[in-house]
Amino acid sequence: MIAAVAVALALRDVQVAALAHAPTVARAQAVVRERAAQLAAAEATGIPDAFVNYAQTPQAGSMGGTIVQHLTTGGLQMTLGDATHRSAAAAQAMAQLRAARQDELDAERIERIGAVGLYFDAIRTRAILDLQRAVILADRSDVRAATLRYQIGEAPRIDVVRADVAYSLARADLAGAQAAADNADQSLAIEVGMPVAALVLPLLADVPSATSPAPAASTAVETALRLRPDIASARASVTEQEAALEGARRDRLPLVSAQAGWATGIDSGLHVSGPSVGVTLDLPLSRASDDLVVAARARIDQARATLELALRKAELEASAATRSYFADVDAAAAATAAREEARLEVRAAEQGYRAGASSSIELQDARRTFAQAAVAQTTAQSALLEARTVLELTMGITP
Repeated sequence: MIAAVAVALALRDVQVAALAHAPTVARAQAVVRERAAQLAAAEATGIPDAFVNYAQTPQAGSMGGTIVQHLTTGGLQMTLGDATHRSAAAAQAMAQLRAARQDELDAERIERIGAVGLYFDAIRTRAILDLQRAVILADRSDVRAATLRYQIGEAPRIDVVRADVAYSLARADLAGAQAAADNADQSLAIEVGMPVAALVLPLLADVPSATSPAPAASTAVETALRLRPDIASARASVTEQEAALEGARRDRLPLVSAQAGWATGIDSGLHVSGPSVGVTLDLPLSRASDDLVVAARARIDQARATLELALRKAELEASAATRSYFADVDAAAAATAAREEARLEVRAAEQGYRAGASSSIELQDARRTFAQAAVAQTTAQSALLEARTVLELTMGITP
């Protein structure tokens, strides 16, 4: 029987899984459903309602005494204001639905950025843990070598002490790296909704990097202003408030209600039957409707200010993400060069120590410098890969 080979989680898979388990995305999706229902309700206004009315009252009979009048009326009734407000209400509800859909996309964008950070954090901490394991193996070997050389008289006792100290420091570094890796794994597992034991991640060197060149800051800003869903949502909110203003203006008109139907019953002791029509005119005497118009205009100003804030935020984030990416490019190149230089220094120190030309202090310093350089290079490379993905998401580009 051939054992199944676990496939490492790709960055895209992590984003998809994170979206499926994100409470913020689920909440945004629920708002979309709510807005869709409100739009359907707004489009249904202006349709007449059916009614049935029964009235029974006493009245004087033609022969004296009291008789009962009772009439049953059925038909359709409608507030004419509902018909005139239908277009404004529907336009407002449509704008709210568009804003909700864009808010959902923005919630997904923000969730993707968070998942990307957790993904690379888990990969980075695992890589650093592997580096610390290699360091502790080398330090353990140094303890044995220093002890042996001391026993045969080729090295002083201080070399054994230095090797023991280096090994103890490496054990402490390994414990810290293990805790960081465990924390990163747990955070990613919760984000994607799977057990920690099921997490299979690629090596940092196996994570594909972007093949297309990164855009200039001006291009990134232009793209963000065109594609970012939070900006589209803010624009839809302006449209929504403009429709609300139109509705508020129509509320200042007199309210007219009309009924039409068929009435049948007993009146003055005689059976009657025929069409029934009623019209009611409601003239508001307060200035409440005028105040509502003023409030609607104020909400438009608020929505426009929110749009301006969204535009500024997108511009700042896109330009900052571009600068951060190019800074990470330089940092990764410098860290790679530093690691190679530190590696050569370790080789020279090992050869010198074996030949008696270098002390154990020089060897331990060289190895610790290399370990620091290796961690720095791993961190820089991880930051570069993350920054490239975050740059695209900041511009509003999603896979």
